[in-house]
Amino acid sequence: HAGLQRYSTTAEIDAAFTAAADALGPQVGRRDLFVAVAGLSPAIRDGHTRFRHSDELAREAEDWPLLPLQVRVEGDRLHVVRDCSASGGLSGREVLAIQGIAASAIVRRVVALQPRDGWNETGPRYRLTRSFAFSEALARRKTIPSLEGETLHLREGSYPIELGDHDLGTRLARLDG
Repeated sequence: HAGLQRYSTTAEIDAAFTAAADALGPQVGRRDLFVAVAGLSPAIRDGHTRFRHSDELAREAEDWPLLPLQVRVEGDRLHVVRDCSASGGLSGREVLAIQGIAASAIVRRVVALQPRDGWNETGPRYRLTRSFAFSEALARRKTIPSLEGETLHLREGSYPIELGDHDLGTRLARLDG
């Protein structure tokens, strides 16, 4: 990749590649390999770098459970734009937590894993707001370490979330992906 060290030093790039390799065990699945390779994007800091699924993984990804919400990322907050869950009725509410982890921590971590040029923050947030990109970013990773040291372990197909609303207060919901 030309200009690989434009925004990162050689030591930073080497450390990221070493960490990705160390995170992989001897028996690595396609999904875990993709997550490890895609996780290199923050170190590369080139918004044109993309990691695509193999055709096999793309077919497998069609069965990954998605959080059935289209959300808007505003700063470190998530607001439901469209609710596609069976129960419906969550549009307009703020997502406060997913599986007991503050939405703000999840947003910061998911944004940090998105491609960008340099330290640009607006591009990743914009891309995550489009369609179901945030839900897809969660589905690609079974485990998302947060910046505070907590880890989001996605339970396949089940998303307990806490929602907030100015008029109605907070509410817990369990959404199936």
